[in-house]
Amino acid sequence: MFSVKFQEKIRRPVIRLSKVMHKTGLAGIWLRFVSATQRFIIWRSIFIKSLNPTKIIDIGANTGEFALLVRAAFPMTKIISFEPQADAYATLVRTMRKDKNFQSYKMALGEKDEQATMYISQFSPSSSFVAQTKGSHPEKMEIRQLDNYKDLIDENDITIIKMDVEGYELSVLKGGKSFIEKSDWIYIECRTNDFLGCKFSEIYDFLISRGWEYQGAYDSEYSKEGKLIYFDAFFKNVGKIIRIS
Repeated sequence: MFSVKFQEKIRRPVIRLSKVMHKTGLAGIWLRFVSATQRFIIWRSIFIKSLNPTKIIDIGANTGEFALLVRAAFPMTKIISFEPQADAYATLVRTMRKDKNFQSYKMALGEKDEQATMYISQFSPSSSFVAQTKGSHPEKMEIRQLDNYKDLIDENDITIIKMDVEGYELSVLKGGKSFIEKSDWIYIECRTNDFLGCKFSEIYDFLISRGWEYQGAYDSEYSKEGKLIYFDAFFKNVGKIIRIS
């Protein structure tokens, strides 16, 4: 922590700067830049690197931004990505084509095996089963339960699941009860305000009731007005530790 004396020294100029940034609209741009930078800092932190995962499950991989991020942090870890959108998936495969420890599935995940409509956004990461954005178009696609892929991991693996599926997170969890039971960590996008599809409280209750422990919030995203839009919640599978020991 900075000393009180140093904090007092910089407090007034920081307050003046923040006023200027909000008046000129620069605050929103700055917050978005900080959020993007935060993601790189988090995944290269001493704590995250100390988890030393053998497998990372990337659910909602889009075009491979997260896969590239974790590859930089974990050069030898197996990355398994799921992405249902045809164009995004093609870019993902092209981006990771030289990575021998990468595996991918062009598949949407959900609570049960079925067909459903995804609203494909002009900004592909915003595509969703539960919400339409301006200019989006509907596309029918197959959904499979995550439990169909439970043999991809073993209880002896150290597995981190990253999930960013625009409001469909709880549905994916419900369709993957056996899969997540074998996993160690879940890094999942959540919303407390203006919730999309499911609330943080619903995800929290679901995981806590199954032997998971909430480890905190990371990588918060704010509107240009400074309102919290969403954050990534980190959970630890305490139940797995108990079963193995």
